[in-house]
Amino acid sequence: DLNAICSKAHLLWEDKGQVEEAKELLLGVLKVDTNNVACISLLGRILADKHEVSAAEAQFLKAISLSEGKDMNAVRGYWNMLKESNDPRKWEQAEKTLQEMATKHPDNASMLWYLAYCKLKTRFDLEGAKTLLLKTMSTHPDNAELLCSFAVFLDTQPDDKKTD
Repeated sequence: DLNAICSKAHLLWEDKGQVEEAKELLLGVLKVDTNNVACISLLGRILADKHEVSAAEAQFLKAISLSEGKDMNAVRGYWNMLKESNDPRKWEQAEKTLQEMATKHPDNASMLWYLAYCKLKTRFDLEGAKTLLLKTMSTHPDNAELLCSFAVFLDTQPDDKKTD
């Protein structure tokens, strides 16, 4: 069972620190099932952990594309890796990718939050970010991450743009 092999790879990597063994198991699965999103996403996380940024990014983007943004492990992995980057091109690519996924999943609070952050990072688009956060908060009013983000967002605005 390919999913059981992926689970074993996850345990080897996360619980036992056996990174290379886990990576080899995943590569074996991907030889049989090249579109196994869970394995691709996990491989991305392992590669990111090993600081193989370009390879990890390729895996995350493939998993996001194959799952049409439904695999939040891939989205989170991509996001966590992206946070370390100061490359504006990577942020612009992320914004495009997340925008496409957000149109397919307009109620995904995490996806919208990531997109709002990208808008702030790429173009300092305060209005765009504010609109996304308000929309997301209206459908997820108890989401503490969104409330904190909105408070931070308000604090980042220039004094003449403060919102009550």
